[in-house]
Amino acid sequence: MNRLIALAVLLVLVASPLAQATVVEALDLQQLCEKCDSSFRGTCVASHPEWTSDHAYVVTVYEFRVTEWLKGGDGSGTTFVTHLGGEKDGVGTGVVGMPRYEDGEEMVLFINRAHEKTGCCLPLGFGQGAYHVKQSARGGLSVFRSFAGIVFWNPATGTTTEPSSEMKGEQPLDDFLTEVRAKIASNR
Repeated sequence: MNRLIALAVLLVLVASPLAQATVVEALDLQQLCEKCDSSFRGTCVASHPEWTSDHAYVVTVYEFRVTEWLKGGDGSGTTFVTHLGGEKDGVGTGVVGMPRYEDGEEMVLFINRAHEKTGCCLPLGFGQGAYHVKQSARGGLSVFRSFAGIVFWNPATGTTTEPSSEMKGEQPLDDFLTEVRAKIASNR
């Protein structure tokens, strides 16, 4: 009996870091460029929660003014990105690790095709496919990612790891966009 209790305590201690995280496979920039259905640089200009058509889920619809389509897209100056979660009619839902965007926030996103039931189109790997654009301390614009609520799964080893400091680092926006354009062009 004591062994069962010790095993249960051990399982709780091992699993607890994952309880507040979404487990995703780590993706590098090449994989983001290859696997995304569309990618763009744009600024969030509005957001609002709404119910899915079957009233089963609350989603948040973000409107982006597109500065540049990097892959896919219809060439228009506006696009909508829908994520599971939000609050509507007193009902709140959320997904740990799902990026959120503030009005006026500039982003570079790598997006999946919309899910046919919910209409949600997620950044690949949650925060991995959502690059925030900000003014760098060194001058100029840079990109960075937020990995809040994300843990990486390595299918080869069956282990999970936290995002590395290298993955969290900043990169100059112009250098990043040049690299993305080259990777997308090489995949065509």
